[in-house]
Amino acid sequence: IYGLTLPRFDPFVYVQGHRPRAPNQVVLDSFSADRAGYRIGDTVKLSGKGAVESFRLVGIANFGEASSLGGASVAIVQTPVAQRLLHLGDSFTSIDLAAKPGVTPEQLAANVREALPAGAYTVRTGNQQARADANAIKDQLGFLRTVLFVFAAIALFVGAFLIVNTLSITVAQRTREPALLR
Repeated sequence: IYGLTLPRFDPFVYVQGHRPRAPNQVVLDSFSADRAGYRIGDTVKLSGKGAVESFRLVGIANFGEASSLGGASVAIVQTPVAQRLLHLGDSFTSIDLAAKPGVTPEQLAANVREALPAGAYTVRTGNQQARADANAIKDQLGFLRTVLFVFAAIALFVGAFLIVNTLSITVAQRTREPALLR
């Protein structure tokens, strides 16, 4: 569930319909809408961390040029609706900011840090956030390396077993041939 942002920060391209303009409206990503067979005007049921709620589909969007976020379903609703569905109260999980022309990202981050209580929030520039996101993905997929290593070890063992077994059978058969020829 994605809370609606200002158009300047919105990573979605609306290929059909429009952005949610009312609390009962939702936009789905193209992949999810196609997979579920949804069309503009259909009723879509969403659940966050609570009860299931019904929304009217008013748009279909792509994430940039992609039809989905790696196969994940995305539902775009107004920010207060996302906060309600996810039980966030008046909180946000992230806030995007833009500086006036001439202000560097580092200056903006420093100004925001000064305005907020010390240590209460994490403030990052766009590049720092991109690196943090990349590291988080790398850490979350670290188990995959272990799983692939285990499968490779099993494949190596099975392959070695098959080769040794095949060679031993071949040698046993060849050993009988000279004995018969004698």
